[in-house]
Amino acid sequence: MSTQTTSMQENTIQPQPIDQHEPILHTALFLGMFFVFLGYVVEQFSLQGDASAGLMYQFIASFLLPFFIIMAGYMSNPMTMTLGPKAFLARIGTSRIIPYVVFSLLMLVSSIVLPGWFPAGGTGSLNNMIGGVMSTLIGTPVFDIPAWFIALLVSTECMHYFVGRLLTTKTRLIAVMVIFYLEGYWFNAAVQFIFQTYDWNLNFWFLSQTPMMYGFYLFGVFMRSTDYMQRNVSRRNILIAMGIGLICLLLASRLNTEPFHLLPSTVFLAGGTSNLFLLPFTALLGTALLILGAKLWNTSSPWTARLGKNTILLFCLNGIFYHYMNPLIAKWSVTLLGTAWWATGILSMAMAVFSMALCIPIVTLVARSFPQRIGRWEIVASVPDTIEQ
Repeated sequence: MSTQTTSMQENTIQPQPIDQHEPILHTALFLGMFFVFLGYVVEQFSLQGDASAGLMYQFIASFLLPFFIIMAGYMSNPMTMTLGPKAFLARIGTSRIIPYVVFSLLMLVSSIVLPGWFPAGGTGSLNNMIGGVMSTLIGTPVFDIPAWFIALLVSTECMHYFVGRLLTTKTRLIAVMVIFYLEGYWFNAAVQFIFQTYDWNLNFWFLSQTPMMYGFYLFGVFMRSTDYMQRNVSRRNILIAMGIGLICLLLASRLNTEPFHLLPSTVFLAGGTSNLFLLPFTALLGTALLILGAKLWNTSSPWTARLGKNTILLFCLNGIFYHYMNPLIAKWSVTLLGTAWWATGILSMAMAVFSMALCIPIVTLVARSFPQRIGRWEIVASVPDTIEQ
């Protein structure tokens, strides 16, 4: 009986408390946001015909979106599934929908008086503006493109609200994770929701991509049940692991292109899901590298933690630079300096750092004034639920 009890305890996985390594999580999210800002800068250089920028964009796109979805699953609160439908919708509304709508409206107003780059339309005439508002309401924020992640996150969290309560065992969790990823991959490969030829818009809050992303979300839930984050690793071993991982990611990302041959890299916004096997490989490898980088950083800087906590707000704020500043900087640089890789790299990283620095006072002000309205990541110190084998 004792042996059986011990065996059951060993096969029972308790979601690990994460309060002790909260700085690592915030630092990892901060590093992830740096690559978000950097990615949108190099995208503009790539559109100007800079091949080196295209390679940088391809590298970043191969892992970045899944990283944030994995982290969302990792930091998800299991108690959310015990809320009633009204309470759950109220939570989603205040922490996700409000910043999405508010910043879309602010960017809409700015587009009327300021010239900018709005590739998805919504400007130029009243009809275009009405069409842009309708697109925003169905989950395509044409006035604040980087905020599209919020729409995808909302759909993913809604799916977890209904499905997550059924995942009571480790075996069931892994099985559902694989099934959702494979089904979602096949669905996106079979039906094109963005570059479409239909007379109606099939995209609605990125529900077409939600099943596949939910597979990554569940991986984050599973990772929470392990002691990965609690392990103490020497800086030497971290550096060795990051060096090997970075080489593998650089090589794999070159092969990880979307199957529709519309774009040269994995672009989830456009429904480009890339290779069936390389996609999870680069996603998980990139996630591991960012977490290892956060462990290596090993600091609890107040501004790093503040930006890491408020990534939802940063996604919205990035729209200012995406639509107004990045296109001008890229065009100016290519005109004066050409497409030299060193110029692109230095200027892109400088622009990413500068943009994030400008966001610090805004994040600080909004976080203090409206702490429940900007979707801060919820850190749950302990969880009563268990996942059994």
